Amino acid sequence: MDRSTIETMAAFIPPSELGGIARDEEIWEEDDGGAHLKVTRHILPDLPVEIEVLSMSVTGRVAERRRVIGEFNEVFGEPASGDIKDDSEYVDVVMWIVSQPE
Repeated sequence: MDRSTIETMAAFIPPSELGGIARDEEIWEEDDGGAHLKVTRHILPDLPVEIEVLSMSVTGRVAERRRVIGEFNEVFGEPASGDIKDDSEYVDVVMWIVSQPE
């Protein structure tokens, strides 16, 4: 997936309630090669400053999951959390901090 697609799509996801069930319009869902991804945006609650995170779950072959996560890393930097498992049945969940006050 190219950088501009990731940047554009991620920017237009409305924030959903953290810990709640995201509504359809709050989810970017896409098949990319051999990976299936779902991306949501959240504002962390109850903090003195606003911190926004992007959360992605990705399924598919290990190599495809790694590729998609790597493409998101190129846009957002190293994830705040996440772990890639060498199991094709596993769902990777990765989170990036996308905005916070300086």
